[in-house]
Amino acid sequence: MKKLFSVTIMLFIIMGLTGCVEDAASSVTIYLDNEGEIVTNVLEFNDTYEGTLLQLIEESITVEYTESEYGKYLTAIGDLHPLEGSYIAFSKNGEPSMVSVEQAEFTNEDEFKFEISWYDMTSKAVYDGINLFLLNLAEDYVNDTYIDYNVATALGGLGVLEDYVTDTEVVQYVNGLPAVTVQDYYKIIMILNAADIDSESYISDLNDMVTPGSYGQTAYGIIALQNENSLVNVTDTISNLLAYYDTNTPYSEGLDTGAISLVALSTFEPSTEVTNLIDQYTEWIQEEQLDSGGIKTRDMVYGETTYPGTENAATISMVILGLLAVGENPNGADYLQGSNTLITRLLEFQTDTGSFDYLLTDDLIEDLQFSTPQAFLALVEYQLMLNES
Repeated sequence: MKKLFSVTIMLFIIMGLTGCVEDAASSVTIYLDNEGEIVTNVLEFNDTYEGTLLQLIEESITVEYTESEYGKYLTAIGDLHPLEGSYIAFSKNGEPSMVSVEQAEFTNEDEFKFEISWYDMTSKAVYDGINLFLLNLAEDYVNDTYIDYNVATALGGLGVLEDYVTDTEVVQYVNGLPAVTVQDYYKIIMILNAADIDSESYISDLNDMVTPGSYGQTAYGIIALQNENSLVNVTDTISNLLAYYDTNTPYSEGLDTGAISLVALSTFEPSTEVTNLIDQYTEWIQEEQLDSGGIKTRDMVYGETTYPGTENAATISMVILGLLAVGENPNGADYLQGSNTLITRLLEFQTDTGSFDYLLTDDLIEDLQFSTPQAFLALVEYQLMLNES
């Protein structure tokens, strides 16, 4: 009897040890590499686990994917959110994986790394150019004492404006700005719109004083008044401003003023008249685009002196913004000369610090007042266009 008892105890011990071995915890390590900032996740599983690697990851890490004929295609994992022109690549134990995440086999102590990889080098260059500005210059253009309306608009589009300035600081800043000209009101309203702060009182005041005018005054007025959240009745004013283009077209206004006019015209429902104005301008750009991929302003004549036009970053930026507003792709085939488009040409004006030069043919290194904030906005708007859902 004693011997039988001992055997029974031994069987329980063996079974218990066997159960422990079967349920022993194994693990894989998941590295999320966000441009050198690596987040490490150790995921444990039992030896009896029958799920896929993707299912194991989903238990601990937020994953987004789309279904395709080749299986699940990752569109996000953790903080990795690839933009248009890039994708999430992953490797196993230091070697690129040749299968999808849900097909990847795994055993104890395997290591998987996920990172963004680019296949469109222009999109990557735009992304890098934006981040270079954010790293080195953004705080100079938006802070508690100064707010550039171009940069504020770009930061608002990226969803990071609040990282640089609070709503209270925005209101305090614009309250200290002069509100005399149409351009003054335009800048104020653009800053408030970027911060998603009510601009109703400024729209009302602008509606009472705005008149058509040259050098972009008409376009600035239209853009500032066309706020979908405003309750101010601007119908008559807008009609009066739009009539300006009966005799002053974006083409006749020149590159810069014509470009901001395109932005204004983009706020209207399509019509034959509006479409013709836009087409005339875009066809001009395509016909006059330089072999470099850029565009040169018209010669200016004052008295007996002719000032030659220039290919400069500020103008290229404005043209890009105008084209984007009316649904044109400034990096598309219609705006390709040689190996350059308007976008790639603009990037050639960017310096190592993220600023932009005005001319590539003079001794000045950078133009911080005009070219830099306008070029930053142009790159951001282009990136946003690419990633519209």
